[in-house]
Amino acid sequence: MGPRALFHAAMKPRHLLVLGGSAGQHNLIRRARADGFFVTVADVNPHAVAVGDANAFFAVSTFDVPGVTEAARRLGCDAVVAVGSDQPVYTAAVASAELGLPFPLSPEVALRVTNKREMKQTLTEAGIPVAPWRILHRDDTSAALGGLAPDFVIKPVDSQGQRGIALLPDAAMVVDHLPRTLEHSRCDYAIVETYYPSNEVTVSGWVRSGRAHIFAVTDRVTMPSATSLGVCPAHRYPSAHAAGHHDEVREITQATVDALGIPEGPIYFQLLIGDQGVRVNEAACRLGGAYEDESIPLVGAVDLIALQLSLCRGDLPALPHEPSSPHPVGTDRAFLVPLLFCRPGTLTGYRGLQRIAGFPGVHTIRILLPIGTVVGTMTNSTQRAGYAVIAGPDIDAVNRALTHLFSELIMEGDEGENLLMDTEALCRHPGAER
Repeated sequence: MGPRALFHAAMKPRHLLVLGGSAGQHNLIRRARADGFFVTVADVNPHAVAVGDANAFFAVSTFDVPGVTEAARRLGCDAVVAVGSDQPVYTAAVASAELGLPFPLSPEVALRVTNKREMKQTLTEAGIPVAPWRILHRDDTSAALGGLAPDFVIKPVDSQGQRGIALLPDAAMVVDHLPRTLEHSRCDYAIVETYYPSNEVTVSGWVRSGRAHIFAVTDRVTMPSATSLGVCPAHRYPSAHAAGHHDEVREITQATVDALGIPEGPIYFQLLIGDQGVRVNEAACRLGGAYEDESIPLVGAVDLIALQLSLCRGDLPALPHEPSSPHPVGTDRAFLVPLLFCRPGTLTGYRGLQRIAGFPGVHTIRILLPIGTVVGTMTNSTQRAGYAVIAGPDIDAVNRALTHLFSELIMEGDEGENLLMDTEALCRHPGAER
């Protein structure tokens, strides 16, 4: 943090520009206002679900770096923050650097954690295990994928929410699919990786002076479909997939922090655990998009939003766990965050929320889709219909609450059918009582 940022930190910034007004920013916006910030939301959608919780709204894309910078300058903002989604982290870093505002990452580091080409290049050069990969430009042929073994995963380098991702069996199909992937990108190239059969876990934590403090390792459950690759219906804690790999997870987390040059702030890493060990899938520097600010405090007494707001003031908050803490790999409590999706149809109403909210262990149940929404075929995580946060003394308790949720929640379609996708079996903690 440079002298100008320290000057602003001493002034205790009060006007906060939050990038995005969706559900992932909702809790931070409300908490920031309660803590005395004047909050302006920057979003292209004036009707985004969290806009009404802010003091003010500014119409600008969270991807528009010059536009956000000018908005922060014109409004006299004291800090810019991005939570719950990846790409605005770069926008916030550049705007903060140009205006001398407190932010934990330089634009260079922010680029490495928001552009998959930069990220994978940095990790590869550092010797950190990742899936074999290539860059495929718009005018390339399948020869550009020479030496890369099938099956292939193609991704935009600068998108989020599983947009534009596909699993394909041969190189010619990848080249054919490239234009559809690039519809979700601002670049003229995509990243192509060899598919690694694996289970996925997430590491949520905080970096202080370059040292990673892990708060939770969770199973990131994914849909078993090539057409919705990477779409997540649940996060489960404690992680079953990480069992037997805890030391490796810690080591690779710290090595990733070192390689990417992350000095301070939140981390949200996605790791793949398969027959060839632990590999880094993606690394992000923001509070996670699966409501970790609600779930992790229930098992670890870590107030993630308080930590984030301290950074917005330019402070370095006290952390509750040392890097060597056993907390991330063993607990006498459990949580489950089911992320809800609907089958195609028109949502005409929903029922059962009060009965679900009153069940032991259910801390949150929230529907994100307004009545009248026409739901299409699910292809990415942006089509999330709602979520719940469930916690209890053990995995059996949270599984019982999950069963109750799926037995009670009705997302009614215009023909009286329940549009809710039944993902209970995917979401459940494994190895528990039925």
